[in-house]
Formats: sequence, C-alpha cells, structure tokens
Amino acid sequence: MNEWWGKHGMGTMPHALIQMFNGDIVAATQAYHETFPNDDLIALIDYNNDAITDSLKVAREFGEKLKGVRVDTSRTLIDQYFLRNQHLLGTFDPRGVNAELIFALRKALDGEGFDHVKIVVSGGFSEKRIVEFEKQNVPVDMYGVGGSLLKLKIGFTGDNVMLNGKHQAKSGRKYRPNPRLEKVEF
Repeated sequence: MNEWWGKHGMGTMPHALIQMFNGDIVAATQAYHETFPNDDLIALIDYNNDAITDSLKVAREFGEKLKGVRVDTSRTLIDQYFLRNQHLLGTFDPRGVNAELIFALRKALDGEGFDHVKIVVSGGFSEKRIVEFEKQNVPVDMYGVGGSLLKLKIGFTGDNVMLNGKHQAKSGRKYRPNPRLEKVEF
C-alpha cells in the first residue's frame, strides 16, 4: 500500500490495551512503547472520553518520546472537555472527533510546550470529512481512514467490554447480551 503515498503503514495502540490497564492511559502507553520501542510513540487518548486531559497526561510522562496522540472519539459521545466548558456549546455539533475539540487539544498541548506532539484523528473519516477539516485549517497532522477505503460499508467494531468478568470498556461501550450469539469452541 505504500505505493499510494510513499510511506509504510503502521499499527496503532488498540483500545483493548488500555482496557488491560483498567483505563490507565499512561500505563498502557508505557507497555506499548516497551513492546514496540522502535516505532514512533503515538498514544490513543480517547478511552476515557477526555482527550485533552489524557493527552496532557501522556505528554507530561513521555515528553519528547511522545510523537503524537490519536483521537478516535465515537460519534455518539461528547468529550468531557465540552462538559466542563458548556459555554462553548450551541454553534456546532460537539459529538465525536470535531474541529473545536482538535483546536482546543492543539492549544492545550502547545500551552504546555508540547508543540512537537502530532495530532492524529480517526473514526469515520472520509475524503469529504477530511476536506471539511482542511478547509477550516483544523490542526490535524494525520488522518486514519481505514474504513473509508473499503467499498463495503458495514459499521462494526469488535470492542472488548468485559475484563475478567468485570465491566471495563472504552467510554460509550458496554456489555449488551445477545441471546442469538452462540459460543464457538475450537
């Protein structure tokens, strides 16, 4: 696939890793970095639905080692930043990864001297949505576009929602029993 843009693709930190650390973004990022020490360190920071707070936590912990943060907030959620700053609401759709959240994230990172940290956004990004962000000069350094490359449009994620019998999931996800599912043993 690198023939499309001259670079190699890369894997990213999964939400399931953060789940294994009970939502501790810093501990999960440390484990990821220890496992892939030669990869650029890009932390996934939307697990607790508090992108700015968690971005600053990992930036403070990893400093120059942190190359970027990835925001992948569900379109059904409003980030905690807006719940703390409700005066900002009313003129835009605050759900999911939105321009205002990314502008605020860039400002927060820069304000603490982390201007080297790149911002990666993912989750429902298509060519049209990228054009909208670019027209607004949203400070995004990379777009994750996996699903939009496929002709098959099935919105599905396989999120883990339980850990050792206890609820532990990315914000907005929960256990939903389905009597039609059957356990498969192999």
